[in-house]
Amino acid sequence: MLKSVKSRGLALLATVALLGGTAWVATATTGAYFSDTHTGSISGTVGSIKVTPSGGGGAEHMNLSFTNMLPGDPQTVTVNYKNTGLNPEDV
Repeated sequence: MLKSVKSRGLALLATVALLGGTAWVATATTGAYFSDTHTGSISGTVGSIKVTPSGGGGAEHMNLSFTNMLPGDPQTVTVNYKNTGLNPEDV
């Protein structure tokens, strides 16, 4: 039994050493350093879109109402969306 404990301890020590070596190799640098800079500027403006729903009920026109719902009986309700913002966008 003492031999089994010694061999398990040696296997544990070898595993820890192997994992430590792997971690050290993984964190080592490659020695390659690159640097490149250019001067310039970036400018831009912010646009806007606004999605406005219609066709539903309620204050936001998003309330949907179904009548006489039955299992297995499909129903459809239509709600429309329109972009009322400053920029064209397919919504």
